[in-house]
Amino acid sequence: MSTNLTVQHLNLDKLIKNETNLKIFDEVFINDIYILKNEEKIGTEEYESIRNKYRDTLLNTNLIIQTYYDNLNTNINYYDNNFEINKNILDIENVMDIDMSHYCHDRIKEYMFYFDFLSEYYRNLAELKEKKHLLEDELYLYEFNIKVRILPNDYKSNTYLNISKIIKDKDYIIIKFKLNNNNNFKNLNLESYKGLNEDIIRELYIENDRDNTLKDNFKYLLNKINIKNELSIEKELDYFHLLTESYKYKFKKLILNYYILVTFNNFIKYQKRSKTDSQMFLYSSESLKLEEIKKILNHFNIVFENYYITFSKTLNILNSIDINYNKKSESKKIEESIIIKDKLLELNRKLELSDLKLKKKTK
Repeated sequence: MSTNLTVQHLNLDKLIKNETNLKIFDEVFINDIYILKNEEKIGTEEYESIRNKYRDTLLNTNLIIQTYYDNLNTNINYYDNNFEINKNILDIENVMDIDMSHYCHDRIKEYMFYFDFLSEYYRNLAELKEKKHLLEDELYLYEFNIKVRILPNDYKSNTYLNISKIIKDKDYIIIKFKLNNNNNFKNLNLESYKGLNEDIIRELYIENDRDNTLKDNFKYLLNKINIKNELSIEKELDYFHLLTESYKYKFKKLILNYYILVTFNNFIKYQKRSKTDSQMFLYSSESLKLEEIKKILNHFNIVFENYYITFSKTLNILNSIDINYNKKSESKKIEESIIIKDKLLELNRKLELSDLKLKKKTK
């Protein structure tokens, strides 16, 4: 096995076994995209090995088999920028997230919670900055309103569900809290903090949570993620910088959902033709399922373009104003996001070409 593949295997092991954190995510899904780009090695044992590793890491294959004949969109949510479910799939221009959580491993749902929390955290900070212009004492008086879409499906369970499947007619729940202000959290510098994440916040409140189940489940999941470095901020951060941080975490969640769909696609397309009765039924309508996936990949193309527009606007604003923080550094981050978007669009096109090649070989 090549060195790159060995590293990729190890990183996927970290993703599934270690504490949820941004560094591991970037190593797997941003820095190395082997599973997506190496189409020339598609028939090799090495490719099969890493493809199966992604499958085992990202997918709930048992659930995929159980729901194989359901239309994919039955269990996929399309969200606008405010976490509202867009029930009109044709209105894809207003979609900013395609939620594949129903089909993924529970460990991966922790990352979805992680990105939702951070995107909402920075959205709240941006709104506070716009109103008060300072992030000093106001930071600890402000009541955060965090929209949450993933929680345990039972009391402190390690099985997670989208809120829309836990509470009828709810796209999300709102978690309200204030930040603790003491010597441990001075200026929200949490680098040396070793305590529980739940102790960073106070006055936690969730509407209609009579037995505190939602509150306890939220704290349980919050304590499982490595979030301290991402919560730390500097007072001089500008409104547009904070807003961009919010979009950055939304974009990373979109990338994660994209990988789930691509891995789903590979699972259907390249699975071994086992003759066991439990799996034979998967092959009878394989082409129809791949067509469903292709349509959703096209939806991802449009949503990536939606982010391109958002990031481009923000980049233009950052380049036109004089602000205190390192503008060049932030502009570079946005440009990197745009580059990632372009790469993913190109990979979508390669997936379609690969599909055509496979069909020709099987004729």
